[in-house]
Amino acid sequence: MTELLETINIGMILEEDVPCPFDHDLDEPPTVKNDLVGVGSKLSSKMSKKSPDGTYLYEKLKADNQLGEADRIPNPRKEGDLKKPNKPVKVRFPGASTSAAGTPQDVEIDYPLSVAAHHCIPAQEALKRCNILLGFMVKKGESAGLKTGKGESDFSAGIVWSNVGYDVNGLQNGIFLPGNYAVGGGRGGLKAWHPQESDDSEGEAEEVAQDADWLTGTPDHPLEQSNTCWQYVKGAIDVGKGQFHDRHEPYSDVVLQLLSAIGQDLLHFEDAAYEGECDKCKERSEHFTSDGAGVPTDYALVTKLNKLSKKLMAYLNASGWHAELYTSRWMHSYMTKILFADSNSPG
Repeated sequence: MTELLETINIGMILEEDVPCPFDHDLDEPPTVKNDLVGVGSKLSSKMSKKSPDGTYLYEKLKADNQLGEADRIPNPRKEGDLKKPNKPVKVRFPGASTSAAGTPQDVEIDYPLSVAAHHCIPAQEALKRCNILLGFMVKKGESAGLKTGKGESDFSAGIVWSNVGYDVNGLQNGIFLPGNYAVGGGRGGLKAWHPQESDDSEGEAEEVAQDADWLTGTPDHPLEQSNTCWQYVKGAIDVGKGQFHDRHEPYSDVVLQLLSAIGQDLLHFEDAAYEGECDKCKERSEHFTSDGAGVPTDYALVTKLNKLSKKLMAYLNASGWHAELYTSRWMHSYMTKILFADSNSPG
C-alpha cells in the first residue's frame, strides 16, 4: 500500500522552495460555492452533454479552464457499442441443454452491458470523511452540506475565508465503468450479485435482461467457465475497457489516505502563514487573523484534485491496474487470482 500511495500521491512536497499555496492577491474573499455531494446521474450528465461542466466553480478559474464539445465523454450506454438493444457480452453455460440424442450441450447467451459514471474521488465514501482537507475547501463558519449520522458537517472552526469552488460531479472527476445493472445488480437486484454490500447510487436503474437469472457464482468461487457470473464480469471488463464497478469501499479508503496527505501538506502551510514564515501572508495577516475571516483559500486546490482524479483514472481504465486499487470484489479476485498471481509486481 505504501508503494501505491507514493506512486499516485500528488500532495505538495514539503521543500523550502515550494511556494505558499494560499491566495496573495485578493483584498477580500470572493463569493464561491461548492458542490460536494456526489450524484451519479449528475456526473454522467455533466460528462456527456454537448457543453460539459467541469469541477471549477470559482468563476475566475472556470473561465481559465473552459470545456467544450471536444472534452465531452459520451456515455457508451447511450452512444456507441453498448447502446440498447446491443448485447455485447457472451456467456456460455456448460451442459445447460440436452440434444435430441440426450447429449449435454452448451448454451450461449448474449447479454447487455451497463455502465455507471464513477467518481474518481468518491464524494460520500472518501471526501466526506476527510475533515482535514474539507477544512481547506469549505468557508469558515459554513457547512459542507454533507449529511452525516449527526446532521450536516459544520466547519464553524474551519480554516479558509471562502469556499474553494469544487464540483465533485464535474467532468474531470468522472469515468464510465462497466457494471452489473443490466443483469440485475444494484439495490433489490438478483441474488446472483449479492452480497455486494451496495448502497451505490452511481448506477442508473435498468430493466433486468432476459435470462439474467441464469447467472450464478461469486468472487469467492473459482474464476472459471462454470462460474457464469465471472464469465459476465470478464466479458464486461473486456468490452467496457475498464474495471468492473459495483461496491468500492477499499478503493475509497485508498483515496481517503491520498486526500488526507494533501490536507496534511496544507496544514504545514497554514502553520507557516500564521507564524509569519510566508512574507506575503505576513503582509496581509490582518485579513485572516484579526477579523477571524480565515486563511485566504488555496483556489488551485481544485487543480490538485483534478490531477489526483487523472492519476486514479489510469488505474481504473484499461491502461494499467494495481491489485490494491479495485472497484469491486470481482476485480480484487481477478487481480489476485489471475492477473497478478504469478507476478512479484501488483501493478
